[in-house]
Amino acid sequence: MAEKTTQYVILGFLAQGAPLSGYEIRKLIDLTVGHFWNESFGQLYPELQRLTKAGFIGAVADPKSTRGRARYRITAAGKRALHTWLERPAPQERVRNELLLKVFFGIAVGNATTLTHLQRAAERWRADVATFAETQSQLLAEPDAPDLVYSIITLRHGRWVRAARMRWAEEATELLQLAAQRGNAALIARLRKLEGALP
Repeated sequence: MAEKTTQYVILGFLAQGAPLSGYEIRKLIDLTVGHFWNESFGQLYPELQRLTKAGFIGAVADPKSTRGRARYRITAAGKRALHTWLERPAPQERVRNELLLKVFFGIAVGNATTLTHLQRAAERWRADVATFAETQSQLLAEPDAPDLVYSIITLRHGRWVRAARMRWAEEATELLQLAAQRGNAALIARLRKLEGALP
């Protein structure tokens, strides 16, 4: 079977307990890991079929389904495959950031458009930070959950990253406006003051 990270997302959720339908797996992705890992229905359902054929999961009838929808459970082979994958080091991330591309080429459209992109991004990330804080409060309301520490660690990654991006967008807005109003000399002077805040 070709290496697909989607298979391990599915196996990871199925390893947590009861059999799940494809729809339930998709909802769990949205509710838990969706802030750092996205899977579409188009990726998920073919992968369920491939995992079944490979013997990593097994389909069981869903007694609650009126449409004969299947639920899936992980097999011993699936658990071994998941453990092997979890023990391997994660590869280097490949970064693709369309917002940064638009900012980099911003000279072609001017400040107004670039400022709009930055302000919208800052608003979106500000909302994400608030959502993550609320989700953390909900998680901490169940202090006996066995996977609490793993959920909190990944959630806080989302909070840290979105907060850093929000601050970057606010700083970028300030620098863009400063350069437009007072030129590159003022920009460079401001950058010298800001450098102390970077690691």
